[in-house]
Amino acid sequence: MGFLNIFGKSDEQKAKEERERIAKKLSHGKETPAIQNQSNEPLEAGGVFGVKGSYSIIGVGLVSVGIVESGVLRPNQTAVVNGKIAVIKSIEANRQQIPVAKVGQNVGISLKGMSKDDVQNGLQIHFR
Repeated sequence: MGFLNIFGKSDEQKAKEERERIAKKLSHGKETPAIQNQSNEPLEAGGVFGVKGSYSIIGVGLVSVGIVESGVLRPNQTAVVNGKIAVIKSIEANRQQIPVAKVGQNVGISLKGMSKDDVQNGLQIHFR
């Protein structure tokens, strides 16, 4: 639960509105301003992750496996799947957590805010 600021909207509400605004722009293919991850550090230009399979894992949630097609993938980046926004919680390669995944790497990503029904094989996940 966020605190109510002097202008009446909580920080959580402002963050939700910002995510919705960004998702709307991304879904229409328009240029978007740089967004920030949860640590408020500027993110690099976005990229694409190609999904080869998705699994629901107890205690972890949705894990999608596939290949980084473009960009550099890091935990806490924002991902957009069919207009829905998720956060990349972690990245694994060869059953080891890694801090970064680059183009051509086959990895598994844990997605917060998605269900298995949201992510199908062959789908491209756009991240920033």
